[in-house]
Amino acid sequence: MPIKVGELTLFTIKELSERLEVTEVTLRAYVRGGKLKGQKAGTRWMISEENLREFFDGLRPEEKKEKEAKVFSGVPSV
Repeated sequence: MPIKVGELTLFTIKELSERLEVTEVTLRAYVRGGKLKGQKAGTRWMISEENLREFFDGLRPEEKKEKEAKVFSGVPSV
């Protein structure tokens, strides 16, 4: 379940891994490589909804639609 801080929605690497069906190792590599922006909070990487949308903007249109549906289903829009 994503973390809501005011209007900010944050996801952990583990949450995104489960929703996107991509390994945590892959997501960490995306963050380290600058492909996906994230912030370390304690021992966990946190990815904001805004950073996810920026990441999806770099995907092909069909990939973008499929991945966004998996991630943002059930997340109230702001």
